[in-house]
Amino acid sequence: MVLMIDQFIGTSFATSLIGLLLLIILRPNKMKKLPKSRKNYNKMGNDVVLTSADNEHSLPENVSGPDVIIVGAGVAGAALAHALGKDGRRVHVIERDLTEPDRIVGELLQPGGYLKLVELGLDDCVEEIDAQPVVGYALFKDGKITKTPYPLGNFQANVAGRSFHNGRFIQRMREKAASLSNVRMEEGTVTSLFQENGIVKGVHYKTKDGQEHKSCAPLTIVFDGGFSNLRRSLCNPKVDIPSCFVGMALENCQLPVPNHGHVVLADPSPILFYPISSSEVRCLVDVPAGQKLPSIANGEMAKYLKTKVAPQIPDELRDAFISKVEKGSIRTATNRSMPAAPKPTPGALLLGDAFNMRHPLTGGGMTVALSDVVVLRNLIKPLQDFHDAASLNQYLESFYTLRKVTVKLSHCLSNISVCIDNEENGNFVPFDNIIPSEENINWPFMSTTNPQHKDIDLDQSPKFDEYLDIVGREEPVASTINTLANSAYQVFSSSSDEAREIMRQASVDYLGLWRNLHIRSNGSTVRPKPSPIKLNFPFLSNGNIWCWSFVITISFA
Repeated sequence: MVLMIDQFIGTSFATSLIGLLLLIILRPNKMKKLPKSRKNYNKMGNDVVLTSADNEHSLPENVSGPDVIIVGAGVAGAALAHALGKDGRRVHVIERDLTEPDRIVGELLQPGGYLKLVELGLDDCVEEIDAQPVVGYALFKDGKITKTPYPLGNFQANVAGRSFHNGRFIQRMREKAASLSNVRMEEGTVTSLFQENGIVKGVHYKTKDGQEHKSCAPLTIVFDGGFSNLRRSLCNPKVDIPSCFVGMALENCQLPVPNHGHVVLADPSPILFYPISSSEVRCLVDVPAGQKLPSIANGEMAKYLKTKVAPQIPDELRDAFISKVEKGSIRTATNRSMPAAPKPTPGALLLGDAFNMRHPLTGGGMTVALSDVVVLRNLIKPLQDFHDAASLNQYLESFYTLRKVTVKLSHCLSNISVCIDNEENGNFVPFDNIIPSEENINWPFMSTTNPQHKDIDLDQSPKFDEYLDIVGREEPVASTINTLANSAYQVFSSSSDEAREIMRQASVDYLGLWRNLHIRSNGSTVRPKPSPIKLNFPFLSNGNIWCWSFVITISFA
């Protein structure tokens, strides 16, 4: 009896085991029936969840690695890494040197740039670095001071420019980006882009130990600076060198007008002063390209600064200036200007100083960079599938046009027209060509032959409101700042030409009338939305000079 029970149990166990094995072997493999090419995801809070196949935003199956490679972690690169990371993108940042930079430029952020920081959630990056608020400019000419405050009356009290040590600011931006779990920041030098079938697929780079690596992503964005070694494959660079800065940090002195940038209209070109901490003032002496830069090593520079420059400096700053010159703490930086001339390349985008530079006189560089970051972030935010190369390329080409949407000033600045300004050939592109096809809008007020013949009230234009809704109600300011920065440098430099000297004096006189005229410039980087410009002041006999003066006013706003 016992033997029969044991045989029954043994037979049952063997039968169950065989049945279980057959069940495992013959069970349908549902995972194999899933599409191999796509999986659909949707972002919910901090989680990524699978959604229905009807969702248009999808990612390829078995995707690994980053969505975006960012080359360079300066102001723009770090800002974009943070913005895309907050949007749920996987970002790989490759920066040549992650130690704190030590520069004498990139230290003055205009109010419009600060507003971009606020929009990107990065405004706390100007905290805890001893940044100083800047609320306007003070112009010095022939011993007279002209104050030009920023038009900040309609903004909160904390909205102002900021000046700081460039390196401290960049490190705060990097820390903020690297704090996101989906942002990987690595030190390495990108040596080249690599392509497949004409599409950029990623980069080759070397780490400090000499190891060569490759990083792949459907989108590569290059911010490798003014000395870029990658720009030639992504744009047609035409670099001009208008001047050099001779820089030093003055100590134990107070600016004549607190919390203002100072511009001394000196001979041969402007001298700049602005605070970079609670105890330091940056001095930048401009030396134009047509003049030989004195040598620091043989003492020519010190002699030039003490005999030629010092007598033109305000009394309050002269002793500190001479003291710093005698200590030999002098540095130089080359100023570069380069118009944006993109070479659209699928899978890649060029931005920052690698792509576009202007004279730094008006301090607009960081505002342009941050504005570009906001425009790009808003443009590609709806596109979750970066692996769809055709759609991605369409968005990237749209960006190059969107950043140059400019409110054109016509009829001697009495009215306003809207057009797309192509810096290379002067053509004008209809608005319906700048947005990807699924978001096309017909712009009936746009003329491709005569952009100035249709003057419109942008506040009353529903079509323009639709356009602003698409790009996140951002008014790209790159073209305006670029043009005005270079123009301001020309106007504020001394000249033997009597007409130019009259223009320079007229500009200073006009800026002194700022508070009385209450000019709200559409070109100001602090304006969140375009508005019609109506100038209600009488032009004097030198009407063209006054128009130029108004242009200079815009550049400082």
